[in-house]
Amino acid sequence: MSGTALIIGASGTIAKAIINALLKENINHKIILVSRNYQKEFSQYDCIEQYQSDYSDDNVTKICSMFLQQNVILDSIFICNGILHNSRIKPEKRLEDFTIDAFTQLITANALVPFNWLKNLLPIVRNRAAGKSSSGCKIVIFSARVGSIEDNHLGGWYSYRTSKAALNMLIKTAAIEFSRRSPSTSLIAFHPGTTDSKLSKPFQRNVEPGKLFDADWVANRLLEILSNLTTETKLQFIDYKMEPIPW
Repeated sequence: MSGTALIIGASGTIAKAIINALLKENINHKIILVSRNYQKEFSQYDCIEQYQSDYSDDNVTKICSMFLQQNVILDSIFICNGILHNSRIKPEKRLEDFTIDAFTQLITANALVPFNWLKNLLPIVRNRAAGKSSSGCKIVIFSARVGSIEDNHLGGWYSYRTSKAALNMLIKTAAIEFSRRSPSTSLIAFHPGTTDSKLSKPFQRNVEPGKLFDADWVANRLLEILSNLTTETKLQFIDYKMEPIPW
């Protein structure tokens, strides 16, 4: 890969692995990071710019407006926001565990925040379609297999499943509009598999042998997948094996 990469939610385990993979691949990459807090471990790189965001509507609009004014040309975008659990929220095992408060937090973090970025990034990626670049932008939004309605055979995890299903619907619907307004842009809903991170830590004991992935491996695999996507690819919901997942 080459050019300018934007990584949103840059404090996450996989996001940091993507940053490191890009740095190793080509030190001349320009990489723009957006996260709640400044990522000190990347401060020594001249090719990295950092922006702090509270992910509010006003702040997202402000950052994207600034990119647009600066005529930033983005080659790849990674939207990595999302939560599964925190100190007060756990995935539901039964109906009685469901709460509106937990659902609201997950639907906001996993669907509304990523989609709001996608909405505000449209004018920026349209710059490519307007002739300022000869190739299209590839936008990766981190989803999850459990967000597939057709693939749901186990039940449970009501809020997380629903938030990812909502994200998938938003992506699929937006792709139709992108095909008209920014036809050179590709949208990829990506399932990274179970990655060794804080997000998966409480659930790793149930993972099958060989199915718990190192974040560096996931990042390199994702970059490999993106390098193999053709410009004709406009929308995919795929996993780390590059195999399609039913919506």
